[in-house]
Amino acid sequence: MDYDAFITRGLTTAHPRTLRLSVTAEKSCWVNLPQSLASSLYDAGLQPPQLLQIQEEGPAGTRTAHTAARSAYVGWGGGVSRQPGTLEMSAVLAGCLKLQPGAVLGLRWPPRSLGQAATSVTVEPLGSSDWEVLEANAGHMEDVMLSQA
Repeated sequence: MDYDAFITRGLTTAHPRTLRLSVTAEKSCWVNLPQSLASSLYDAGLQPPQLLQIQEEGPAGTRTAHTAARSAYVGWGGGVSRQPGTLEMSAVLAGCLKLQPGAVLGLRWPPRSLGQAATSVTVEPLGSSDWEVLEANAGHMEDVMLSQA
């Protein structure tokens, strides 16, 4: 099964489109998926990394036309959640995305064109003190960034 077939048939028929958020102490920007979903991805020949779109789903009936749902793109690096039905991410990543543990997340696979590999990454510190810190720790910063890719 190819990518397009999986996102149109495999995900809708074999797996839930909503997962509960579980946060971890891991130092990673990758998310972990339930074992059943990860296995299905591998079985379909879809290897990590994979781009996913998550959208916070509010309790039924709480969203109106004036309250937009928050969504974000995250990457799955092959990791498996410890609990079935959960999407795991680091507490730091969840905080950056303003997601609380236990939040219900809608899961979608975006069109393949959004998942193109980056050819470069640019980091621009906000102020002069940030530049000083970056210059003093450039090697460490590079190592940390490369460990996330």
